Amino acid sequence: MCSRQGALAQLAAMVEQQARPIACEDIYRLMAVLAPGAAAFMLAQRRLA
Repeated sequence: MCSRQGALAQLAAMVEQQARPIACEDIYRLMAVLAPGAAAFMLAQRRLA
C-alpha cells in the first residue's frame, strides 16, 4: 500500500510539473499580443507630444 501512495504522489508531481508550463504559455501568448499594441500606443503618444 505504501508503494501505491508513493506512485500516486509521484504521478501527481509529474502532472503538476507538466501543467504549470502549459498554464504559463497562455500568459506568454497574452503578453506577445499586448506588447506590440502597447508599443504602437506609446509611439503614437510620442508623435502627438
